[in-house]
Amino acid sequence: MTEGFISLLREKATVWKNVLCVVGAAYATKVVISWSWKTLRFVREYFLCRLYSHDIKRFGGWAVVTGAADGIGKAYSQKLAACGYNIVLIDRSHGNLQVTADALALEHGVDVRMIAVEFGADQSIYGKMERQLGDIDVGIIVNNVGVMYDYPNFFLEISHQTLWNLIQVNIAATTFMTHIILPKMLSRGCGAVINISTGAAHRPCPQLAAYTASKIYVQSLSEALHHEYRHKGIVVQCVSPLLVYTQRNRALNPGFFLPHAETFVDHAICTLGRQMHTAGYWPHALQVGALNLLPSSLFNYFANHVNTAMRRIAVRSLKKRQSGTNITDCNPTNSSQTSQHTSSLTNESTNNT
Repeated sequence: MTEGFISLLREKATVWKNVLCVVGAAYATKVVISWSWKTLRFVREYFLCRLYSHDIKRFGGWAVVTGAADGIGKAYSQKLAACGYNIVLIDRSHGNLQVTADALALEHGVDVRMIAVEFGADQSIYGKMERQLGDIDVGIIVNNVGVMYDYPNFFLEISHQTLWNLIQVNIAATTFMTHIILPKMLSRGCGAVINISTGAAHRPCPQLAAYTASKIYVQSLSEALHHEYRHKGIVVQCVSPLLVYTQRNRALNPGFFLPHAETFVDHAICTLGRQMHTAGYWPHALQVGALNLLPSSLFNYFANHVNTAMRRIAVRSLKKRQSGTNITDCNPTNSSQTSQHTSSLTNESTNNT
């Protein structure tokens, strides 16, 4: 009786062992196929696309770039002008736009127009821009304009004005500009919409709550529009970079994971029409992929820890600057010069804000 029971258990164990072996082999095969497919897509998206020609000029004759006076927006303007596009530069600073426009016209011999506008203003600005763009046959629009906190911070520490500007610039500007330009593209059956998001928006991020939420909106909008209009000849792409070296973060040292804006755009432009959602630059894609492997709890702990450190450094730096200003104000030997210097700093700070 006992021997028969033991024999039966052994038979059952053998059966379950075989079943588990089959399940394990199937799962391993699935993992291998999945990673192989991801690797092939990665190589195709970031390497193979740079090896064969890409006719970017097929979308039209004009490109509109928002946030075009500096950084990624300026780099896109330079790249598109080099490809033969006439450019409409849109930003809030007319002086910076003029410098960029003169450089583009001189270097590439293209027609350049400028629109100076404050995207944080009310809805009436879009009616004015629609009239200004009325006679232009736009082939590409790059929705690059965006704002962020001065440094990571808790949600309730962010002012109402900052939150309002963030929503108006990061969400409303992309939405309305696309709504203005898209009918022109549909009438020709050809066009490209490039929306700039951020690699930080792949997951909600503590101490960047409203910012990452606004950029997640950009990703969602882009994907939805891609499926709505891809069969009508419209390419909609969302580009989600990590840190790129610009004037805003010039205190950092550019390198392999922190490319110059021109280097980033040179890589990102090759993915247009080939990838709907991209990091644009393959080292950034590796970083995002590594972060996405982390469990949510570990990612949130890591993000919160890093952003807390960044906030402390920023607050400490701000206090040092304020302390330095106060010490200078107490110097009786240079009172007139100090007064003039302090006024100058205040005006510059106001303009930057």
